[in-house]
Amino acid sequence: MTTPGKVFIIGDLLLDHQYWLDRFPQPGEEAAILESIRNTGGSAANTAIALAYQGVPCLFCGRIGRDAAGEEIREQLESFQIDTSCIQYGSATGYTITMIDASAERTMFSYRGASAETPELTEEVINGLREAKLLFLSGYFLLDPGQADFVLKAVEIVKRAGGIVAWDPSPLVHAVDKAVLTKLLAEADFTFPNRLELKLLTGEESVEEGLAVLRERTRNIVLKLGGKGSLLTAKTEDGAVEHFAPAPKVDVVDTTGAGDVFNAGFLAAYLKGGSPQEWLAQGNALAAEAITKKGAVTLFVKG
Repeated sequence: MTTPGKVFIIGDLLLDHQYWLDRFPQPGEEAAILESIRNTGGSAANTAIALAYQGVPCLFCGRIGRDAAGEEIREQLESFQIDTSCIQYGSATGYTITMIDASAERTMFSYRGASAETPELTEEVINGLREAKLLFLSGYFLLDPGQADFVLKAVEIVKRAGGIVAWDPSPLVHAVDKAVLTKLLAEADFTFPNRLELKLLTGEESVEEGLAVLRERTRNIVLKLGGKGSLLTAKTEDGAVEHFAPAPKVDVVDTTGAGDVFNAGFLAAYLKGGSPQEWLAQGNALAAEAITKKGAVTLFVKG
């Protein structure tokens, strides 16, 4: 096995509050909170923590506020040995509040705060991008034109330095500017959609037709199929090559962040060597382990 290179990650840094309720109240009513968890959150942050847990060195770029929540996020990232030197400061730190009732139905309220502000392309950021083996991006960071421009500049720097690019589209990918999507898909080495995101990217209802359309626009597609497993497909000179790995059977407690954790398992295996089948299997295995706990990153948090 090779030693994994550093991964440069761009995305939101939020304080994630999750509350489990006996029931979700009607307007004007009251309900009891049975349990709560607070951790660093945001799709890209979940992936960074899961990568670091597997021994992959990571450098994170995003914005937090100069407040207690921002300090808590920085401290938790650093507890995983994640390099926070490219984290920048903005307005108040963002947060997400998730209410989960007895049927596991989730109701989410999000405030991006500082995460909605575009990072500066400082000399430190540029150097980090040049030295990165892999750049990982969250699709949420493509919704704002300024942040999308920052992402495309980061992609250009990484590709010029010989690195590779991976990204997760997010459920809001349909709102991303089409020109931005076209440029990113053309440069991306790995795209990590789930079935809904594949449909949003291609307009195709069927998985097979969606993959066929997306293969014309990008290189490797890693399709997350939830409890069924995952599929890696790529267009080659000899046609499409596919690899599939089934998901382990586990008792599901909470699927929050499962896709983010899968991304980390896949990329850690890829960076350390091995076969496509092993990349998929490790992604599936880590995500399966994570969903046996409440909270996206609870599995990785000490204590």
